[in-house]
Amino acid sequence: FKKVRVQIINTGDELIEFGQRIEPWQIRDSNGPFLETMLANHAWLQTQRSKVSDQRAQTERAIQDSLEQCDVL
Repeated sequence: FKKVRVQIINTGDELIEFGQRIEPWQIRDSNGPFLETMLANHAWLQTQRSKVSDQRAQTERAIQDSLEQCDVL
C-alpha cells in the first residue's frame, strides 16, 4: 500500500524551535512538533513539517508546493 503523505506547515515569524534563544516577542513552536509526533504513530502516514514566515507570497508558495506533493495539508 502507499502511505498517505501529510504536510504540516507552521506559519509565523514568532515561532522558535526548542533549544534556540527566544526573544520577548517570540513563542516556542509546540503545535508543529506535537502534530508531527502524534501523526508519526500511524504507520500508514508519511509526515513532513515545514515553517514559513509571515509573508503572504511565501505562505502561498508553501501551500501550492505542498498540495502538489502531498495528499493532506
